[in-house]
Amino acid sequence: MNLETSSNAERADNGSQLAAVFIEQAAAAGETLTHGERAEIGRAMVEAYCDGMEVPPGYEWESHALVLTDLFHHADGLVSPVGLMQVAASELRATVNVVPLLCAIGEEGQPGLIAGAVTAVLAHAETVDICIDHMTDMAFGAWSDEVEEERFIKVKAARAARFTS
Repeated sequence: MNLETSSNAERADNGSQLAAVFIEQAAAAGETLTHGERAEIGRAMVEAYCDGMEVPPGYEWESHALVLTDLFHHADGLVSPVGLMQVAASELRATVNVVPLLCAIGEEGQPGLIAGAVTAVLAHAETVDICIDHMTDMAFGAWSDEVEEERFIKVKAARAARFTS
């Protein structure tokens, strides 16, 4: 994963790679996916994201928030972060593994798969006593700021192009 990202597209690519980690591990889990199994998949996702990066004690929430932000970028245009969080909250205690079904239905299953990846990160955060509200607020704020900045840059470039042509 590229942690030195300079664009939302690169953040979305990171999110895609994180979702792939979730899908691979959840698809192999069988018919059930317990909270502990989800948490373990979330741990693997965070570790894949932070590969080689030193995370100081007490700042684990930041790495989790970055993972969520990149998943939000990956979902942009499919489902909002609010929608992802609503599904994730409802899935957090579920034990039925819907990943094989979501994979089987193709493109329509993508939002559910990304929400499942978010759920895994939330499950892991719970197991290591990370405040989910704080972490998700930080992730949403970062995503929102980055999306707005990109939109502003595009509008500014369009205006400049009108005046130079």
